[in-house]
This record gives sequence, structure tokens and C-alpha cells, in this order.
Amino acid sequence: MVSQDKWKLSVKISIVMCLGLLFLVLAGSTWDYSNSSQFCASCHTMEFVTSSYATSPHAEVSCTSCHLGVGFSPVMLFKKATEVNQVVKNVTGTYEKPIRIRNQVPVEKSCESCHYTDVFYNQRLKVVNTYNQDEENTKMTQGMLLNVGGGTEAKGIHWHVENRVIFGKDEAGNISYVEVETPKGEIGTYLNTELPDAISFKQMDCVDCHNRVAHRIYEPSKAVDQYLLDNRIDTSLPYAKREIVLILESLIEQPEELWEDKFNQIVDFYRQNYPHVYNERKEDIDALPNLLQDIAREVLFPSMEVTWETYNDNLNHDGCFQCHNTNFKLQENSVPASSLPETVRVDCTLCHSMPVSSGEEGKALTIQFK
Repeated sequence: MVSQDKWKLSVKISIVMCLGLLFLVLAGSTWDYSNSSQFCASCHTMEFVTSSYATSPHAEVSCTSCHLGVGFSPVMLFKKATEVNQVVKNVTGTYEKPIRIRNQVPVEKSCESCHYTDVFYNQRLKVVNTYNQDEENTKMTQGMLLNVGGGTEAKGIHWHVENRVIFGKDEAGNISYVEVETPKGEIGTYLNTELPDAISFKQMDCVDCHNRVAHRIYEPSKAVDQYLLDNRIDTSLPYAKREIVLILESLIEQPEELWEDKFNQIVDFYRQNYPHVYNERKEDIDALPNLLQDIAREVLFPSMEVTWETYNDNLNHDGCFQCHNTNFKLQENSVPASSLPETVRVDCTLCHSMPVSSGEEGKALTIQFK
């Protein structure tokens, strides 16, 4: 027969074990939820971030995979604990506007946990559809070959990460120093003589070009192009793109409480200039103000002082030309530098073929592969 003392001890041990198990379950559930994108999106300061993230190529990747990194859980727990100050800033309203990332997770803990860097495609076809701001909203299709690169001897775009490239920024954040090391061991230093000396330096990696890969805020013209392409805006409405873009661009200087009046201007435009179209398509045209509101919520975020102009997107010519311009001169101390150009090369075909365009329905684009 079990003694009363042993029975009490068994009950106490069982209670402790149950409480311990309950704690582990709650801790695990809390950890999973706090790592979810839903948790990140629950903060009102994340409105512009979640809006762009939802339509990005990484919409199914959790926020923490990029912003916290992938690694040993205790390390991740420590990292998350160090960010508790963000909760305090959110509650007290002392966060900066607009929000900017100060510390980046190393790419080997984020990008490279999914993207295998030793193998890149040699060339990739890119097709872009845009619409002219004419009466017919003429669709234009442009195709080009991106020289993505291949393997450890990458040429083209990924040459920058397969070889050592270090850049330096001046106090204003402009790149004024570039150092490259070729596979042959040649080291070249380039300085932009029109800018102050660099004060901070970094080796180039994925996010220096793909800096808005999950949070790209498109300018109104590109946002409207996507709505036209998805048939959410009817291309048969005369000057639809031009008028919608004009209204959206005018909002950047308008208080949010005046936006509704701006949205209604699209109805007035058709009623005054195309009365026959308005009479025939009244229901579609009367719905345009609500559609304009949807687009505005994708490109303008007044509460966080964010617009399509707030953040630079380096995945375009403006990003390339930060380094690829003739103001960067090869310095004499570069050794050996016999085969390096005197200036950083400015040659579009290094990264892509010359674009081929077509605006005619059914016309084929012909692109020459290398």
C-alpha cells in the first residue's frame, strides 16, 4: 500500500510535470505566433510594409526568415529579445517616420538559406507590359535577356557577388569609393572625384541590389499598369491610364481628407469630356473612385510619411549608375591593374540585351540568344 507521503509527493511531481508541459506548449505556440507574418502585420506601423509584401515574390516567406534569419533557436530567441525596444517605441509613438532598417541580417542567414549562390542561370528572359497614356491606353510589350550569370565564373549581373566588390559611402550616403578584385587577383580602386571621401565601407551582397525585393512600392504609372494588365481597369475607357495617374500623382501633396474629392474627378472627366461613354458605361465609371482609393492605398501611406518616392529601389538603372558612371577613376595604387578599365564601365549590355518593343497586337518579338 502506498503511503500518504509518497502519494502526496507523486501528486506534486505530476502537477509540476503538467505545469512544465503546459509551459513548453504555451512557449512553443507563442514562439511560432510571434514568428508569423500575421503577428508582424498586426502593428499599425507596418501598413505600408504588409501592403507591398502581400503582392511581392516573397509573399509566402515569413517576415522573420529575412529580418531575423534562419539559425539555432536559442540564438534567434536572443536576437528577438534585443528587439523588445521596438515594442516600447510602438506603444509610446517614438518610432521614426519613415521607418528605415539600421541593421541587416547577413545574407548567408537569410537570402542564401533558400537561394543557391553557386549556380546562376546564364540568361533569363524578362517581359514587361506597360500602357501608354494615350486615348486607347495602347499596350506596349518589351522583352530583353538578363545576363544573370552562371556558376563561380559569373558574367553579367551576378559578377558583383561572385567577385569581391567593396563600396564606400560618404556622409550623405552617396557611393564615392569602389574596390574590385578580379578572379585573376587584380585589385582596382576607383574613386568618384566629384564626391567627398567615403566614411563607411561594405562588401557587396544580394541585398545591395535586391534592397526592395519584398517591399517594393511602385510609382503610380507602374501600379496602374498592373491594374490594366489584370483587367481591373478597362482599357477601353479613353485616357484611363493618363487620368488615373494624374490624380494619384496629385495626392502626394494633398491631405488625406481631400482624397475623396480627387477620386471623384475621374467621374467628372468622363461626364464632361465623353458623355456618350459615361452614359453607356455609367456603372463602370462610377466604380472608378473606389478603385482609385485601392491604388492610392498601395502607393501612399500618410500616417508613416511614406510614398513611392521614399525608398530607393536599386534594382533599376538608378541603382546601377551609383557605381557605373565615368566619374569613378582608376587609382594609380591599383595593383596589378593592367587589364582593368580606366573608369567603371558604363555598358548596358553587360547586364542585359538591348530591349525589343512591340505595340502591335499579335506581333512577335524576336530576341537573339548568345
